[in-house]
Amino acid sequence: MKMGLWRWLGMTNATSFPEEFALLQQELSRLTDRRHARGKVFPLAGVLCLAELSLMCGYRSLSAIHRFGDTHPELWPHLKLSRSPSVPTLSRLLRMVSVGELRQALMRFALELALRRNCGMGVVAMDGKTMGGVWEGGEQLRVLHLFSQASAVALDQVAVKGHLDEPRAAQAWIEQVAGRIEGLKVLTGDALYADADLCQAIVDQGKDYLVKLKKLASTVPGRRVAILRPGAPGAQHGVSGPRSARAAGGVGVGGTGNLYRLPRPG
Repeated sequence: MKMGLWRWLGMTNATSFPEEFALLQQELSRLTDRRHARGKVFPLAGVLCLAELSLMCGYRSLSAIHRFGDTHPELWPHLKLSRSPSVPTLSRLLRMVSVGELRQALMRFALELALRRNCGMGVVAMDGKTMGGVWEGGEQLRVLHLFSQASAVALDQVAVKGHLDEPRAAQAWIEQVAGRIEGLKVLTGDALYADADLCQAIVDQGKDYLVKLKKLASTVPGRRVAILRPGAPGAQHGVSGPRSARAAGGVGVGGTGNLYRLPRPG
């Protein structure tokens, strides 16, 4: 193996790239291979690992992945490949992979990677990303991207229909996934996530949230924005439109840079 390639790809001093890549191979080998045993030429995990290495090096198309494998035969023994898979083979095998199953495998890999890097999850940033060069249904694919800053790990990605769909995807992620992420302490996001339903989901999970208000009016017509609403003592969590909040007694939300803590009830 050309160690120069491994050194270029390595990103951490806590563990070596070959060690981390072996962990990825281990998780990908657990994916369901729907092919019949007879006639298998390429192991599914090896093909997926080759695709991963190719993408990391900027080879994005199926033909580029084939060329990458063809020009790096030193990788074949480590991926249990006899040669670089052809473009039709890559297309056929990748279509067989369950997206949901692959997502779970990559999340297990990310969590174990953070543990081995001795960083933990800590703060996770969520933000919408448009996947350059990735198209689905005639449109560029957009995802809700969750990234652990301390461990430098991409924790998860969730497909969304557009940037206005991000709060819904974030709410679903908090309700279905966040509770299983050990060490997750803080989620950060931009103003788009100051959404009433999303903030309610955070409270329902027994957590607190912070909202930085820059202006009263919502930028999305008909969208409910989470704000601090005055009320009975101890009942400080609430959602409302800006006008009704001001009519209820006013909370001084005008002006850039005001920061409010919205604690859980009780």
